[in-house]
Amino acid sequence: MLTDFNFSSHRWFLVSVFLIIFLFIGQEVSNYQKAIEQVSKETNNLSTLLIKKIEHDFERVDNILLLAKKVIFTKDKNSVFYDNRILEEYNDTISIKLKSFADSFDEIEKLIYIDKDGDIKYASNRLSKDVNVSDREYFKELKNNKDLNKSFSDVVISRLSGRESILLLHAIRDENKNLDGILAAVINTSFIRKILSSIDIGQNGVALIRNSETTKLITRYPSLDDGFINKPLPKDNEISKLIKSGSKYGYLEYTASTDDIKRFASFITMEKFPFYIQVALSQDEYLKSWKDNLIVKSIFLGLFIFASIIIISVMKRNFNNEQKLLKELNNEKDRFENMFRIHSSIMLLIDPKDGQILDANNSAVSFYEYSLEKLKSMNVNEINQLSQEELNTIYQEAKQLKTNSFVFEHKLNNGKIKIVEVDSSPIETTSGIILFSIIKDVTKEKKIEDRLKRSYKRIEKLIDLQDNMIILTNGKNTKYANNKFFDFFGFSNLSDFKKSHKSICEFFIQNDEFFHLKKLENPEDWINELKILDGSKRIVAMKGKDSKEHKFFVTVNSFDEDIMIVGFTDITNTIKEKIKLEIKVTQDKLTNAYNREYFDKYYKDWIISINKFNLKLAVVMLDIDNFKYVNDTFGHDVGDLVLIDFVKVICTNLRSNDIFVRWGGEEFILVLKLKDEKDLLKILENLRHKVEIYNFPKIGKRTCSFGATIYKDDEDIFKTIKRADEAVYKAKNLGRNRVEIIS
Repeated sequence: MLTDFNFSSHRWFLVSVFLIIFLFIGQEVSNYQKAIEQVSKETNNLSTLLIKKIEHDFERVDNILLLAKKVIFTKDKNSVFYDNRILEEYNDTISIKLKSFADSFDEIEKLIYIDKDGDIKYASNRLSKDVNVSDREYFKELKNNKDLNKSFSDVVISRLSGRESILLLHAIRDENKNLDGILAAVINTSFIRKILSSIDIGQNGVALIRNSETTKLITRYPSLDDGFINKPLPKDNEISKLIKSGSKYGYLEYTASTDDIKRFASFITMEKFPFYIQVALSQDEYLKSWKDNLIVKSIFLGLFIFASIIIISVMKRNFNNEQKLLKELNNEKDRFENMFRIHSSIMLLIDPKDGQILDANNSAVSFYEYSLEKLKSMNVNEINQLSQEELNTIYQEAKQLKTNSFVFEHKLNNGKIKIVEVDSSPIETTSGIILFSIIKDVTKEKKIEDRLKRSYKRIEKLIDLQDNMIILTNGKNTKYANNKFFDFFGFSNLSDFKKSHKSICEFFIQNDEFFHLKKLENPEDWINELKILDGSKRIVAMKGKDSKEHKFFVTVNSFDEDIMIVGFTDITNTIKEKIKLEIKVTQDKLTNAYNREYFDKYYKDWIISINKFNLKLAVVMLDIDNFKYVNDTFGHDVGDLVLIDFVKVICTNLRSNDIFVRWGGEEFILVLKLKDEKDLLKILENLRHKVEIYNFPKIGKRTCSFGATIYKDDEDIFKTIKRADEAVYKAKNLGRNRVEIIS
C-alpha cells in the first residue's frame, strides 16, 4: 500500500527517459538494416526463381531447335537444299514437322525456316503471304558473321502475327560456313511477361528482363510504353556498370526515371543466354513494416513519456480508489452472505480437496434436518451415497468445469434417501477454490421417469408380439423397431440397421401407383405427408431380404411428442388381385395399351403432379395414316395385327413415365411430362421415324401422323385433347407422316 509519495527524484526519471530514447534509436537503426537485408534476400530469391524458369524455358526452345535442325534440316546428298524438286515435294512434310515441334511447347509461338535470301520458306503455321526478313538486324548479323551459329534477336514486331516477339536463331551453314538458312523459334514477349507476373512483387514492384550484352529492355511487368522496349540503360547506370564489369549478380537502391519511385533491386545474369533478370520492390513495400513499427513505437514512446509524468499522481489516486473499492467489496460480501442464508434453494459450500462442508444456508438446514453447526462439522460423503473415490472424481470435474451438473442420492438425518440434482460451480477465494453447490430435490420426478421407462418397456414387448412391422420414429431417425421389422429386412437388431440406414423411408420403391419420396417437395417430412393422406393412398412398396417387392398399408399415430408409432401391414396379395382387376378394366384388350377408362381415372393426378413439380403436360394425338385402306384391302385381322405392332413400336421407344392410350380405332393419345416443352418435337420426331422404318407384317411400311399441344393451367383436359385432334388433322392435310404442334 502507498502511504506516502516523494516527488523529489526528477533526475533519475529524466536519465531513464533519455536512456530509453537512446535504446529506441539504436534498435530502429538495427531494424532498418534488417529490413534491407530481408529485401535483399527476397528480391534475390524472386530473381533466382524467374531465372530458373525462363532459362529452363529458353533451354527447352534451344533443344527443340537443335532437334528440329537434326531431324528436318540435316544436309546430305538428297538434302532439300540441293534438290528443288525434292524441296517442293516435301514442303508440307516440313511444315507439319515444324508444327508438331512447336505444338509440343507453350513457349514457342512459331517455328520458322528462313532461307539464305531472307524469305520465310516454312512455318509451323500455314503462311498466308510471302514474308522476307533480309532487312532485319538478326538476319544481317548471322549472314555477315560466319562464326556466329546461334543468337537472339532484339524485340521485333512479328511480320507473321503482328505481335512483339524475340527470336532464338540457329544458323544452318554449308561446309564453307556460308549461310544456307536459319531455323528460328518465335517467342512472344507476352509469354515471358506472364512468367514475370507469376511472382508477388507487391504494389509498385517491377520484374524485367534485359539483354546482358546490350542492356536493351526485352519486356517488363508491369508493362511500359512501347518506347522503352529495346532501349538500353544509360552508360552511367549502376546496373549497367556492374554488368559491364562482369558481375553475375548485384543489389542496389535506385530511383526509377520512368516513374520516380524509389526501389530496391537485385539482378542475376543467365549462365547460358545473354540476358539478366531484375526484380525490384518499392521502398513503400519493403520498408512499410519498419515504418509502421517506427510510427507505432514512436507513439508508444511518447505515451511512455507522458505516462511517466502522470504515473505518480495516478498511483496516489488509485490508492484512494482502492480503499473505496475495498469498502464496496465488503458490502457486496455481506449482501451475498445474506442472500445465501435466506435463499429458498438448498445451498452448500464444499472444499473440493476433502469434501468438507464449509457452510450451509437455512434451506439446507431445513432439508437435511441437521443444525448449521452439525452440517459444518460434517463431510459431504456422510450424506452422499457414493464412495469417497467416486466423490473425489466428481469434485475434480466440477473444479475444472468439465461437468457441473450431477444426480446423487442424499441421506437425511431421519434416514430417508432423497434423489437430488446438484449444480456445482468453482468459486475462487483468498483461501483457495471452493465449490458452490445448489441442490434440488428431484425424487418425485425420478419416480415418475422410472414409471414411464417401465411403461415404455411394456409397450415395446407388446409391439414385438404384433404380426406386422411397427417402428417408433420421428421421420428422420428410427428409435425402435419390432422383431417383424428385423425379420423382413434381415437386420439382427436396431444397431445393425443404423450402421447403413437412418429411416425406413430409404426403402420406399419409386412406383407412382404407391406413395414414395419423389412425390414430395420435402422428403424428410414423409411421415406427416403419409398421416394426412386418404387411407387408400397410404400404401408403400418395399423389398425385403428375399429381394421380392411387397406392398404395405401404413398407419401413423402419435406416440410421444414428436415420436410417431408407424405400422406396416403386408397387403401384397390383396394388391396383386387389385392390380390384375385394374389391368383388365384399364387396358385395351387387343393392344395392351391403356384405354379411356384409365385416362379418365388418372388424368387429374397427372395434372396435380406437373403442378407440384413445375413440369409441362403434353397431349399428343396419333393416327395411323390410311388405316382404312389396310382394313379394306387386307382385312380386319391384318388391321388388328398392325395395331398390335404399332403399339409395340411406340411403347418400346417411350420413356418410363410416358402414358400411351388407345383412344379408339386407329387413334391413340400419348401423355408426356416435360421439363422443357422444347423437347417435345425431338421426342415425337423420333417416334414418327421409328414407325416409318418399321416393317409391319403382310403390309410392309406404314406411317403415322402426330398432333400435339401443351396443357394450359386450369384448362378442361378435353379442350386440350380437342387441340391435339386439330393438330393431327392439320398434319394429315399437309401430307401425313409428320408432326404438328399447336398452342
